Order: sequence, then C-alpha cells, then structure tokens
Amino acid sequence: MISEETRKKWKQKIETIIGANESGYGVLELTEWEASFIDSIEQQICSGKDLSFKQSSILNKIYDRIS
Repeated sequence: MISEETRKKWKQKIETIIGANESGYGVLELTEWEASFIDSIEQQICSGKDLSFKQSSILNKIYDRIS
C-alpha cells in the first residue's frame, strides 16, 4: 500500500521537474518522451491513481538529473 507521504513526494518531484524544465536556465532539459511521461504521470496522480514501481523509478531518475 502506498502512503500519503509517498504520494506527496511524487507530486513535489513532478512540480520540481516541471519548474526546472521551464526555468529557461538549462537546469534540466527533458526529451520529448520524458516530457510526455511527466505529463502522463501528473494526470495519473491528479486522478487519484498511484504510480507503479517502474514509473516511480523513472520519475526518480529524471529528478536526480536536476543540477
């Protein structure tokens, strides 16, 4: 079972990734696939669904690239 804390962390990571990508300072550049993936999982979370282990792992890998 997924905790509410984990869901909050997912949301925070998504918001941080989107902000870093849109900052215009080259903090993080997403590929088309990554941008589509982030949009997709953001919608999934907003509709009350949890991420799979694989989705969570990919989210973490993208998040870890923020410099």
